[in-house]
Amino acid sequence: MTLFWYEIAHFLIAIFGILVTVSASTLFFLVIRYERQLQTLWRAIGFAAFALALLLFIFERKFPILELPALFVQAFGFISIYIGVFAEPKLSQLLQIGKRPPVTEHTTYQSFKNTVGKRAASPVTTFFLTLVITLLVGIFWSAYLPAFLEGLVVVFAALTIPMQIRRYQREQGEQKARQLNLYPLLGYVSILIGTASLVLFRLPALDLVAIRTLTLEYSTAWQFGQLFVFIGLLFLAIWAWTFIRVRPFLRTYVVFLSIAILVASLGSLIFTTLIFRIVERNNLTLMTQGAKSEDLVLQSRADTALLIARTIGNDEEVVQTFGQHENDRLRELITEYLNDSSADTIRIYDQSGKIIISPNDERDEDRIIRDDRYLNFVLAGREQLKTFDTRPGILSPEILARAFYPILDAQQTVIGAIEVSYVFDNAFVDFSKAKTGLDVTMYADKKRSATTILTLNNVSRWTGSEETERSVIEGVLGEGKLLSLALDRLGRPYYGAFNPIRNVNGEIIGMISVGTPTVTLFEETRQQLITTFLIVMLISLIVALVGYLAIRSFGRK
Repeated sequence: MTLFWYEIAHFLIAIFGILVTVSASTLFFLVIRYERQLQTLWRAIGFAAFALALLLFIFERKFPILELPALFVQAFGFISIYIGVFAEPKLSQLLQIGKRPPVTEHTTYQSFKNTVGKRAASPVTTFFLTLVITLLVGIFWSAYLPAFLEGLVVVFAALTIPMQIRRYQREQGEQKARQLNLYPLLGYVSILIGTASLVLFRLPALDLVAIRTLTLEYSTAWQFGQLFVFIGLLFLAIWAWTFIRVRPFLRTYVVFLSIAILVASLGSLIFTTLIFRIVERNNLTLMTQGAKSEDLVLQSRADTALLIARTIGNDEEVVQTFGQHENDRLRELITEYLNDSSADTIRIYDQSGKIIISPNDERDEDRIIRDDRYLNFVLAGREQLKTFDTRPGILSPEILARAFYPILDAQQTVIGAIEVSYVFDNAFVDFSKAKTGLDVTMYADKKRSATTILTLNNVSRWTGSEETERSVIEGVLGEGKLLSLALDRLGRPYYGAFNPIRNVNGEIIGMISVGTPTVTLFEETRQQLITTFLIVMLISLIVALVGYLAIRSFGRK
């Protein structure tokens, strides 16, 4: 559910940003067209482009192909805002309504226009120049293009900040003007920090683990970037509202626009949240059933191991050749059993615990096992036994199912024992995933001994590492509970379920878990959110337009 709230946060920030930037853009168009208090359209175009970019970022979640257009429009928007601040830095005159001579353009900007010509300094020229630079970067460094476009925002936000600081210092004698200069300054600083963090998020997946982690969806860089962009938009909203509230018509328009966006957003969020909760609950139930099924598979392997051991122990020829110490013939018989079964290991022990026959690894033969409590239990009595156990592995201990059956002579005296075992290694979890479609992980205590989950390089398996989820360690290993939850696997969100593995004495020796990435479910929910938003937004905008026309008609009368 955490990732769902991340997506909701992104959605709300984008919606809030659209409201702020559309309002600001409308403000600047109004004061240029009707009040004649500004000479250039740069700010109006910049905030309009920023609003379009935020809308494209919402659609990007549904159509990933829109990532680059959204980043390009965002970059063009901030370039335009920078030029607007550079050309006409002072805005305090907008606190009063009415037509009056516009403030003179900045002398440096006038010189620039006189040098290159009005047409060369136009927004259209700037747009195509930005497009050409973007295409060149895309041709030669396509993998870095998203980070480059995000970096353009960082550069022009950084260039805007010194002008805001100079204006703040120059007008600090006027209380109202100082406040007006402070809010956009804080806004641009916050956006600079946020977009700098998003540059790291937009980088391609490099070999450096630290950088690769930052590029994952909903990474720390992404969260940090979203937070500071929101803070920046909040300061810009306060700044823009200072000018909007003194204009009754524009104030009414912004209120209608806010209501339309609020209705669309809340309607989409409420509907999608309800759907997501239902689907998430169903998926966690599915994971629980998957963990139970895998536990049945483990038990079935243990039962099969005991069946094979009992079959060998009741084979008269095996017992006879063992009693007569005909090891060559005994090896042939046991090898046939090993080949005909799916067992990983079959061993024959004598009464002292020495391995007599081990066809799967003859190097084990003649080795005496003294500290195996399960083997000693069988050799000391006449009872069969099956259990789960661990054995040393390369990166971590391995989980295996072991079954023992005593070899009895004619007087029913134990003269040896048979062990059959199955190892739950990577081959086992791969087989399980092929059958169920779920990722499977075996744990020896809290260390991963076998898994289908790959590391960030998509080659190595995530074996040898330890489980760090506290609720899993305490609930499953500590209390022996079957647990299902949403959790993080190498930066990827997963739904998973964990079931304890116990030995014959009831001791918990490990876990088995099944899981699936939440991407499929989450992607469906994301699509539902955006689709619902589009439908409700269209209806709300129609209502807002009707209200706007009604107010405009009333104002004319």
